Amino acid sequence: MEEDNSFKIRENLGQSFKDFHEMYKQVKPNRELAFLNNLGIVKLTLFFDNDVKEQFTVNPLQAAIITLFNEPDLNKPQKSLSLDYIKDKLNITADRVR
Repeated sequence: MEEDNSFKIRENLGQSFKDFHEMYKQVKPNRELAFLNNLGIVKLTLFFDNDVKEQFTVNPLQAAIITLFNEPDLNKPQKSLSLDYIKDKLNITADRVR
């Protein structure tokens, strides 16, 4: 039985993928891009307290989890999130979060 590695793309991350897709269509008009959200890498720049800025290279699921810390429905950035919150927002199992 094949494991389903997909997850629900959050709006802010999904917009980045859409923007890339549009750019790709301009560069390669005769080709179609198929996004597989369980493959690839995402380069992120994260800003922390005291003006600390760090760059990370993560997989798409890790990027989706990181974006949850700045969800608009939370009113302010969070320092921690519950396992249930993460799995519910991304529609994944607890094992995939761990």
